[in-house]
Amino acid sequence: MWGFHPRIMQRLVSATIFPLLFYATPVWCSAVQFLARLTPLDRVIRLSGIATMGLLRTVSYEVAVMLAGFLPAEFQIRQRTVEFYLRQLTYGRNLITEEVRYAEPSHATTPLDILDFEVAQLDRHGSLPRHYLQRVETRSFWTVDPTSESWTLVPSILDAEVATQWIRQSRPVSAPDELWIFTDGSVDGMDCGASAVLFFGSSMTRQSYSVRFVGNRSSTQAELVAIILACQKVSTLGRFRRITLVSDSQPALLGIQRRQGITLLACRACDALSTIQTQTDELRLWWTPSHVELEENDQGHEAAKLATRGHPTDGTLIDIPHCYTTLRTKIRRFLFTQVNRQWTNSERGRALYSVMPTFSSSIAWTEGLSRRESALVAQFLIAHYATSSYLHRFGLREDSECVWCGDDGDDWEHRLFECPRFEYTRQRLAMEIEIDLEGAQCWCREFLLTDGRKYLAKFLKAVHGATRSCLEDLDRE
Repeated sequence: MWGFHPRIMQRLVSATIFPLLFYATPVWCSAVQFLARLTPLDRVIRLSGIATMGLLRTVSYEVAVMLAGFLPAEFQIRQRTVEFYLRQLTYGRNLITEEVRYAEPSHATTPLDILDFEVAQLDRHGSLPRHYLQRVETRSFWTVDPTSESWTLVPSILDAEVATQWIRQSRPVSAPDELWIFTDGSVDGMDCGASAVLFFGSSMTRQSYSVRFVGNRSSTQAELVAIILACQKVSTLGRFRRITLVSDSQPALLGIQRRQGITLLACRACDALSTIQTQTDELRLWWTPSHVELEENDQGHEAAKLATRGHPTDGTLIDIPHCYTTLRTKIRRFLFTQVNRQWTNSERGRALYSVMPTFSSSIAWTEGLSRRESALVAQFLIAHYATSSYLHRFGLREDSECVWCGDDGDDWEHRLFECPRFEYTRQRLAMEIEIDLEGAQCWCREFLLTDGRKYLAKFLKAVHGATRSCLEDLDRE
């Protein structure tokens, strides 16, 4: 009777209902400028939140979306419109031309006007300058003819333990005319570093190279830069019998292998690898997990970290475009900030605001709880929990007396701390808390509503079971 777990429900709603609800948003976004036109969309999102978390029908819209982790309709429209623009930029299509930006004012607002306004908002608040968006990394539909057999290099990605063992066994028996390259990329905020450490044969003598660059880049981009840097340095060293390039980034290696939708930086890495392929009889691309006490890989990691912190490097590479994923994340963070501002100024859901002051699309707190436990805790957090006082408030009970002890006010505080019917349950759970947390916490409201929700779930489950038994006894009478 309780249905799917909230996390499953959240994914189902996001994958089935929202794509239909917001289909082709960039086309009709200008038609919902007024609150009355947003209301039907908000109504669907509210019902989705109620169904996801198992809430009562009296819950407000603001509380339902905050608790279920769904963006309000206004912000979903804004997010999808700007992300569509960003996605078009990755394929070299700029929808906001100079004619659009400086067009004569008109009474009719078009989708392009809405898009230009949203991009200007990001630029004005400093979250994402317009020129950052326009310098996003582009993608190619095909890098080469898909039927071509000119590119035969396939990265070797094995199980983590097997991959590490393979390197540890192969390196010590390498001949002097074999070259080993260990690359790594590092990102710390806007500071990025890439390094390539070269070893000749089995010798531990190394040649280390690194570069530093700044911007909205990802760790995958940093790793691709490291591969390009390594190839540039190797191209000046002459011929080797075998070259083995080892990277700890699976996305970078798989990105090189892609032929459709490949990024510009991956194309550059492919070209660089093709160049050094002519300098050796065998070129191998190997993957190794990071932080597995592989000394050569650790040296590459340390060199990349030092480059990120501004240590002297070997110059700069060609201009690196901004990462699409990083820019998209910044767009969402900006919208989350505006959602939080609305949530702070709202008059509704103050009980939930006291324990959940910021919006999050994650409902990870329900992990480890059953569907029924998650629903009971969610109802309790928002003060829409079926106590006698709550039911009396909506005319579903004649009075607000406790059905067990006869107290005049059967509210959440009475059940959680005062009702003698559940004294044993409280003592048992309080002892469990003391044992599990070694006396660091106790049976108090602040702990139960935040970090102690699994103990609160056990208590509410016991109360729910007792309530059902009581109602069944009344029905038999």
